[in-house]
Parts: sequence; C-alpha cells; structure tokens
Amino acid sequence: MLILPATSAQDARPRFEVASIKMYPVGSPFPTGGGNGVHVSPDGVSARFTRFFAVLEWAYGTSGQVFGPEWIHDRYDIVAKSDGPVPVDQLKAMMRTLLEDRFALKVHRESRDLPVAVLVVAKNGPKNLVSEEAGDPAKYEPANGKLQVKNGSMADLAMFLGNSPPNGVRERVLDQTGLKGVFEISLNVEGFDPKDPAFSGKYDEMQSAAFAFVSLALEKQYGLKLEHRKVPLECLVVDSGNKVPTKN
Repeated sequence: MLILPATSAQDARPRFEVASIKMYPVGSPFPTGGGNGVHVSPDGVSARFTRFFAVLEWAYGTSGQVFGPEWIHDRYDIVAKSDGPVPVDQLKAMMRTLLEDRFALKVHRESRDLPVAVLVVAKNGPKNLVSEEAGDPAKYEPANGKLQVKNGSMADLAMFLGNSPPNGVRERVLDQTGLKGVFEISLNVEGFDPKDPAFSGKYDEMQSAAFAFVSLALEKQYGLKLEHRKVPLECLVVDSGNKVPTKN
C-alpha cells in the first residue's frame, strides 16, 4: 500500500504563497456568497462552503469516490493563492501539500468495483451524431427544455448528464460508448418536471424516473442510453487526518 505523501523532502513540495481555511459546524446554513464547489483561477483555488471530499476529488484527481471518516463530508472554505499564474496540475499539487500539512492528512489510492451510471450505445447503434472538427472547448447550455452540448466529446456529454434533472440524472456518469470525436448535441428533455406533485417529495422515485426519462430521450434521439453497472475505479481512501485544521 502506498501512503501519500510519499516523499521525505517535504520542503520541496509545491506550496501556495498564502492560504486560509475556515471550518463550518455541521448543519450550518448555506452562507451568502457560498460557492459549493472548487473554483480555479490562473493563480489560485477557492472552495467555499464545500464538502471536504469534493476538494480531495479535485486535488487528487480520482475517478472514483473518496472514502474515509465521517468528517470528510463536513464543509469548509479553502482559499489559496500562488505567487503568480501556474498550470492547473501545479495548483492541484499545491492543494495536496496544503491539505496534507494543515489536516495532517494521509491517504492512499486503491481500485474498487463501484456501481455507477454509464453512457453506452443502444442496441440499434448510434444515430444523428455528426462528428465535428475539434475546436473551442465544450459548452453546456441547458435552455428551453433542451440540454445543448457544443464541441463536446462523449466524455463531456457524460459529465454534463451528471447535472440535476431534467437536464441530467444527478449522478456521476462515465462514458463507455467508445465513440470518438466531438459533436453538437441538443437533447430534448422537455416534459419532465422534478417538482411534479406526483413525486410528493419522494426523492428516490423522482431520481429513478429522471434516469429512465433521460435514458429514453438519449435512445430516441441519438441511439445512446444510460445504464447502471459496476466498474473498477481508482478511489482515494483517507487513512488518517484531523477534522480541525491547524490555524491560518
């Protein structure tokens, strides 16, 4: 088992110039200005009112889940700046150093078979998919009952399908279509209302219905569909760490 950080030269690890961390008590209301996610700029990273495991997912680049003690689901503000613009990979390395130092964090990676949603080609094969020349970054534009993806690969589409219903299934979706290239996709998702009184607050029923609805829309329009499968994914496991970080 490899324990990270696996280096004896801690001073050589990349570090932010300045960083601050704020811990929220469990059950805290969403604060004004909270971002709920990791946001990257050329010279820094900010994660406001964000669950700790989400910061770990970004910093360590895991394709699977993060496992560990219950406190990794707690929320924190983590704001850090470098002394100038640096590549995203270096920002991630700086964040790993910050987390390992301030939380006394020790982690390892391992592969686990996990149930996930996958985007696959339907029985009769793909249709209405015209490959375009790779150019601008993928764009996601949900509007007027359509989930629109421009210059998107199948991996991009799978990622966007992870958004909330009706424009997605609120699950992590992995691409297993095997289709290469980038496409312009306009998926008609009009007709599904996650707030339909028929669900009466029954979240699981709504989630299941959204999954079936989006999968059917994909099959009718593009010859694709969604399935639940178990696949091996690299996961991050928190072996030890402190819920309360050292002071700023």
